[in-house]
Amino acid sequence: MPDPIGLTALGSLTIEYCGKLRALPRGMGELGALKQLTLHGLNELQEMPDLIGLSALGSLTISVCGKLRMLPRGMGELGALKQLTLWVLDELEEMPDLIGLTALGSLTIEYCGKLRALPRGMGELGALKQLSLCRLDELQEIPDTIGRMTALELLTLGRCRKLRTLPASIMHLSRLQKLSISDVLLEDMPCFEALTALLELRLDVADYAHDSRAFTALSRWLPCLQQLQVLLLRAFDLDDEGNLLYVALRAGDVLAIGRALKVWPLPLLHDLQGIHLRTCLRALGLPAAAADWTNVMTLDYFRVQQQKVAAFASGMHSRLGAASGVSWLDEQALVMIADEVMGGWGLLKEWRQELVAAKV
Repeated sequence: MPDPIGLTALGSLTIEYCGKLRALPRGMGELGALKQLTLHGLNELQEMPDLIGLSALGSLTISVCGKLRMLPRGMGELGALKQLTLWVLDELEEMPDLIGLTALGSLTIEYCGKLRALPRGMGELGALKQLSLCRLDELQEIPDTIGRMTALELLTLGRCRKLRTLPASIMHLSRLQKLSISDVLLEDMPCFEALTALLELRLDVADYAHDSRAFTALSRWLPCLQQLQVLLLRAFDLDDEGNLLYVALRAGDVLAIGRALKVWPLPLLHDLQGIHLRTCLRALGLPAAAADWTNVMTLDYFRVQQQKVAAFASGMHSRLGAASGVSWLDEQALVMIADEVMGGWGLLKEWRQELVAAKV
């Protein structure tokens, strides 16, 4: 390619499907006005020049460059960069430091099969709102500094087969709204109860035949996710060749999730997929008609029953008044007392079970 040094006003540059292009021009660092750079389908590209001079660059996409082993130096100095996408880089083994990317809002690293570690300085990406890590076959850990990314709203982890644990610091992602974990062979689950802003949760257990602790953990902290609107749960077993086979959740796990949803107060769920609550009809105290109910109908039934108990508790508070000492009790305590008085629909029992489970 010719040297683009003179293109001082160039704002966008896309180089695609140049199958024999081995190297990019050295003068690319002189494109001071460049805001968007896309490199796609450069099958022979093996190296990239420094990008230090691209002070205005806001979007960088490098994809389907099968022989690219290393990313350009100076990426951490692209202070204006807001979006970075690395996709299908088969030979990429390491990444440069990203500490200086203070404006980065979206980071996607997918289908980089040889990448063993995430870049240093990820915890310093204070503006990052979206992080997607998928098909990183050699990735073994996520740095604990992820907990510092307090602006993160969307986190996607998919098919990172050597990843066994998630950092405990994930509980500090107080603004996280969507969390997707799929085809990851986790041996344990961190506590998610502090993720109170979570709106959508997708959890796939990849090796369900040998480990279902993820659903057990979920049932413990699910009542804390009061803003949760969408919950998708799926279980898979691995065949002899490592392929995933969809299987139904065991009755014990369905019951545990159902009991967690029955506990007062109920999350704002309007979409529950992957399980059938009606399969545990009697254990969840549902009427016989619930055998034909959808999950949404069951959740509505839970809400109606809880509203009755809450209304009784409110009436008790107003009738007995401050002199009785009832005014000293918080809302949850009143509901539990009302539930006991009304015959124990199950709120108090389930709440106690959650407390016992959390202490085990």
